Amino acid sequence: MTHQNEKLQDLNENNGMISSLLFGNGERLKIMASGTTKLNNLNLHYVLYVLEITKNLLSVSKLTADNKDLVEFDANYCYVKDKLTGKILLRGKLRNGLYQLSSVNSQVNNDPCVYMSLKENWKRKLGHPNNKVLEKVLKICNVKTSSRDQFSFCEACQFGKLHLLPFKLSSSHAKEPLELIHGDVWGPAPILSPSNFKYYVIFIDDYNRFTWIFPLKKKIKNNTCFHSIQKPG
Repeated sequence: MTHQNEKLQDLNENNGMISSLLFGNGERLKIMASGTTKLNNLNLHYVLYVLEITKNLLSVSKLTADNKDLVEFDANYCYVKDKLTGKILLRGKLRNGLYQLSSVNSQVNNDPCVYMSLKENWKRKLGHPNNKVLEKVLKICNVKTSSRDQFSFCEACQFGKLHLLPFKLSSSHAKEPLELIHGDVWGPAPILSPSNFKYYVIFIDDYNRFTWIFPLKKKIKNNTCFHSIQKPG
């Protein structure tokens, strides 16, 4: 909820069942309207405009539901992070019993939280190099970092390094032509052929490796295009 209606878009007068809010001191304040807004590119839906409150209040459950992010708390700070990358989007400092949020980019340069965000941003821009390479590149480019910085867990790097187990060698082979045919489709080609073909389908006879290649304009085509396959002579 907020007392600053100029920050709200799609402002609608409150016509709902709830017309007021009851606060801890027993005071009941009227809900004037509701709208939407953004907080450092985070979407906030159904924000209540309450004229008489003195602080903007944010619901953690609403924030995480609207943006699929996560929020971490400790004794002095709270962090709003991207759920997939772990990037810190907002940082809050405890003041007078409340965590006051601000954009990470608005913090001073000696804040270690800023460096972590900057390094993670560079890591993505440079194609997720390993930490030693990234630190070397940033040093060459005179980008200041702190020895206190530590990278958070990078899911993109972990998924990128996953490998499939090797396929087992097959000992079965066809004993006559056309007993077993292997097929595959390639495309789309970055450049069209003179006849505007974009895909190619290939068939390989397991017995003698005889190969057929057919150009295709689309992945899906009538089966009649393959009726010309004949058993090798």
